[in-house]
Amino acid sequence: MDRSVVELTQNLVRINSITPQAVSETARLGGEANLAAWLQKYLEARSFRCQLDWVEPGRPNLIAYPGYWDPSRPSIAFTAHMDTVDVGDMPEPFSATIHNGVLYGRGACDVKGTMAAMITAIIDWSSQQKQPAFNPLFIATMGEEAGTLGSKRLAKQGMQLDAILVGEPTGLQPVVAHRGLWRLALQTLGVSCHSSRPENGVNAVDSMVDLINAIRQHLIPEWCGTGNTTFSFTTIHGGSMINMIPDSCRVEVDSRCDPGIDIKGFRNALIKVIDDQAGKVEWSEIQCDPGYRVQENSLLLSTLARAMADEGLQFVQKEEPWYSDAGHFSAAGYDTLLWGAGDIRWAHTRDEIIKVKDLEKAVAILKRLLAHYQVHYESVG
Repeated sequence: MDRSVVELTQNLVRINSITPQAVSETARLGGEANLAAWLQKYLEARSFRCQLDWVEPGRPNLIAYPGYWDPSRPSIAFTAHMDTVDVGDMPEPFSATIHNGVLYGRGACDVKGTMAAMITAIIDWSSQQKQPAFNPLFIATMGEEAGTLGSKRLAKQGMQLDAILVGEPTGLQPVVAHRGLWRLALQTLGVSCHSSRPENGVNAVDSMVDLINAIRQHLIPEWCGTGNTTFSFTTIHGGSMINMIPDSCRVEVDSRCDPGIDIKGFRNALIKVIDDQAGKVEWSEIQCDPGYRVQENSLLLSTLARAMADEGLQFVQKEEPWYSDAGHFSAAGYDTLLWGAGDIRWAHTRDEIIKVKDLEKAVAILKRLLAHYQVHYESVG
């Protein structure tokens, strides 16, 4: 057993880094700051130079540069997010116990196991290099589980990077595409009155029913007729008392769209549907984040394929419906790829796990990937 990656994974899982958007008492003690501070101490003790970028109060991104950092060299980054979802009714969410070759705990597969593998691989590979031809960075992002805030910030900053490998539990196979996000809030406004005389008011719930029906008739068929795009009404709130005509009703929409979809065109179509309504409607865009698709002729993808072949693994490209930090990095033009250890089916569950053998295999693949990049950059001068 490779104790370094296993012990590092256990240490990371034992740190409560639940996203601050969660509302439990356990979440109140979480956040990314404690994990970022632990990572900074761990990495600086191994000759990295760490930079904390505070995206929000108490919520930093961490960027770790190797001690031999040279800005004139090419650079690639391994990145994984620090935040986790809430623990729910997990019995021992931060124990990081190992039983029969399986490590348990919140964040084990999403995504602290892959984070540990990335860090271990960079440290091990760097210790064997006399003249590195490139800079391997490690980046820990905040806010992935609620808004992908950290990667959005980094993408806007425009770091000088040749490639970014984004860690997620992909079963050690490359995910080459995922859908984008379009999230909306729609609110109909009416006039309240006593429910015994509804004619004296304007029922905002009735107006919302009309709006939803209009969207279903005029927008959704075209929007959802494109690839794997979805448009779902996910929350609804209206009225305050059973004997009052409601003066407001609000719904929220979660839409997932294929990479390259023209959201602007559908936004204009939504505005037209809203303008055609008889009642007053307000709307706002909660989130609009780009989809991800690997670049054509991606060097990162082909290099990973060689690294996996070296380890005797089959190479199977796949697409996923969920969202990740890769959306912002790929939209910013980076050679971006999603890959990591663990099974997404265990993410966000009561019994989140990662297999120890997958952690060890991830380290081996990543070290091979770095070795192939070394040969590539040596050959191109």
